[in-house]
Amino acid sequence: GLGEPLSSLGVRGIGTAPALIALTLYAFLPIVRNTYTGLKEVPAAATEAGRGMGMSPGQILRRVELPLALPLIAEGLRASAVLTVGITTV
Repeated sequence: GLGEPLSSLGVRGIGTAPALIALTLYAFLPIVRNTYTGLKEVPAAATEAGRGMGMSPGQILRRVELPLALPLIAEGLRASAVLTVGITTV
């Protein structure tokens, strides 16, 4: 069945391993959502300025987009930490 691969790794029932897997997967949602939103909200003018300065796509990502998206990414990490601590206590 579906549980056999996890069962062979020692993940069965309710315990530490399944709880950590579930909490990790649940924590990814706010991080991924805020990272995506932050990168999508970078002004096109900033990206164009980087391109005009001769930056490669990787440099534009590292030097222009990520620094501008960092506040939203940090908010996603904060929300994820709060959610994980709250769910863990339940």
